Amino acid sequence: MSTYAYMPGKDEKMREAFIRIGVPEENIFADTWEKGNGTEYKRLLRRVKKGDVLYVQSLDAFGMSMREILNQWRSLTKDRGVDIAALNSPLIDTRLAKEVSGSLVSDVVAEILSFAAHDEYDRQRMVQMAGIERAKKRGVHCGRAPRPLPENFDEVYGKWKKGKITAVEAAKQCNMPVSTFRYRAKNSGQ
Repeated sequence: MSTYAYMPGKDEKMREAFIRIGVPEENIFADTWEKGNGTEYKRLLRRVKKGDVLYVQSLDAFGMSMREILNQWRSLTKDRGVDIAALNSPLIDTRLAKEVSGSLVSDVVAEILSFAAHDEYDRQRMVQMAGIERAKKRGVHCGRAPRPLPENFDEVYGKWKKGKITAVEAAKQCNMPVSTFRYRAKNSGQ
């Protein structure tokens, strides 16, 4: 069994804290912006194996969103069999969970993370939708601008509307897909 630590940034105080709890210096991985985002974490993932312990300051070391954190948690604890201990929260230590009741506590933590990830996603979607509605009320157009109608659209539209030509023929004359012709005819306001 080996012990490892991961820090998403350089923090000498955190490095010292990991060393004090017994993590060897060579097993402390710290990502920095200069080295590239996540390269040290990927190196760490290649080294950890079943039964190893991974120390982090907090669970947000695993990602920016609850969904990322949950995915990493499950990958490490379930798929790889790695124990995780978060220094800022003594309850998040899968080694204790095994002593108390198998993997029950670990599963509960994963379920809480899953709920939080889902809740966070729903909240973000609601905020996004509210922002889009506010923008629409201000007259802001979302999406790319529609292509201008061909010069012969009004003439071809009139023939189609009177039933003289089919939508397929009208679309061909306007040099556009049939679905686009039908959409533009529906929304042309004529």
